[in-house]
Amino acid sequence: MAAANRALLFACCLTVLGCARDSNTADCVRGEDAAREQRFSNAVELLDKCLSQANLDAQARFRALKVRAFVYYELRDYTQEVSDQEAAFSIQEPAEYRDFINYALYLRHAGRFEESLRAARSAEAIEEKDGTTSMMTQYHLGWTLLELGRPREAVEAFSRGIPFQPEYPFVYWRRGLAYEALGQRAKARKDFELTAKYLSSPQQEAAAGDLLPVIRAKLRSYGLDTAKRR
Repeated sequence: MAAANRALLFACCLTVLGCARDSNTADCVRGEDAAREQRFSNAVELLDKCLSQANLDAQARFRALKVRAFVYYELRDYTQEVSDQEAAFSIQEPAEYRDFINYALYLRHAGRFEESLRAARSAEAIEEKDGTTSMMTQYHLGWTLLELGRPREAVEAFSRGIPFQPEYPFVYWRRGLAYEALGQRAKARKDFELTAKYLSSPQQEAAAGDLLPVIRAKLRSYGLDTAKRR
């Protein structure tokens, strides 16, 4: 999972409550700490104990469910991550664009693309109401549109997001794929060149995670490679 997405997911999980360590929330806090430290199996065990408490207050339950959804995402249990996020939303309706972006991400990985698109549109609507635009909303909107076979709309979404984070390599990667789907290989190549440019540091390559070999193979098919640009 890209580091930028992990930051968005976990930052969103941490916006609800403080971390008071009373007897009812001790396991919740320890589970959250384990998630932050990427001890995901341990985090599930602790959050399970946290959520098993009948007297856990609604806000603490909401927070724990969102954190456990993040953990299940990292463990690639996409069915459970969606279930936890929806259980959290049944306690408290989402009000921040980040909540909807996380939900769109989870739904997309569960193969529920139309629902993912609606969640991304909800994030966009919140931003429009606030008079803002973010890369992450447009990136995830474009990503879902691309998965739905709507590359032209995906290009439009990616292009809207780029001015707000112009050195984000993965938006050029996915916009390049969208241009390929449209048969516009010259534009695709330009985006893949930008992918190589901004993916040329070890930190960004680490952020690519499992996607890195796929990106490198595509870049090589265009005569490009991040390793050659260092």
